[in-house]
Amino acid sequence: MSATYIGYSGANLNGEISYKENKDGLVEYTVRNLIRADLSVTTPAIGDSISIDSQTLKITDVSVEIANPDFKEVVSTYVGKSSTTSIQYDVTNATGEEPIATNYNFLVSHDNSDSIVNFAGGAITAGTTCNGGAAVFDADGAFSHFNKGAKRNLFGVTSYLNPAVTFRRCFTTNTQPDLSKVGRIITSELGFPTIQAPRTWLLTAIAYQKRGNTYDVTQDYRASDTKGWNTFIYGEATSAPAP
Repeated sequence: MSATYIGYSGANLNGEISYKENKDGLVEYTVRNLIRADLSVTTPAIGDSISIDSQTLKITDVSVEIANPDFKEVVSTYVGKSSTTSIQYDVTNATGEEPIATNYNFLVSHDNSDSIVNFAGGAITAGTTCNGGAAVFDADGAFSHFNKGAKRNLFGVTSYLNPAVTFRRCFTTNTQPDLSKVGRIITSELGFPTIQAPRTWLLTAIAYQKRGNTYDVTQDYRASDTKGWNTFIYGEATSAPAP
């Protein structure tokens, strides 16, 4: 959308004001003013503000060009945030390899069947003898491996494919992003994909680019497995960084 205003005002011939808005809500205005060639030109400084359509924007570029022998053209570019926040969402659902011992049904079944350990033939401690196959645990109770007699083709199995949901949201803001919540468990809010409890979200990364007085921000989240992210490692759940 653009608007053009033409008229004569003292020494200046009013030029054109046009703007464009990208998908992240970043607004870029271009202001063109014509000034008589015999007059000196005072240009706005980089970082100066202007109010257009009730929005405050910062100047990011300015140039003076000779439009014709009678006039100079001052071209100024201002950047700011749209009055309506626009957030873009991108969700990816894939599978990632995880240790078999982290499976939701490894020790105790949660789907009205039997646990993986029981399917293998039961649990034994390393160094002891056992008739048939089994899941081998060390003296401290940590899973070691499925021995060669493990039932249901579990011998040698060390991992499984676990559905992994990653979620990205992008937006533009006038506030410098806070990076302190990277690596923290995040409480779901409006716009987040629905995941089944006790799965939780982890904020894995924040990236941003400054343009004038605005910031293009990208936040990346990853859903946990069916046990949820460990609060002793990542801390208690906190709210997502505000757009």
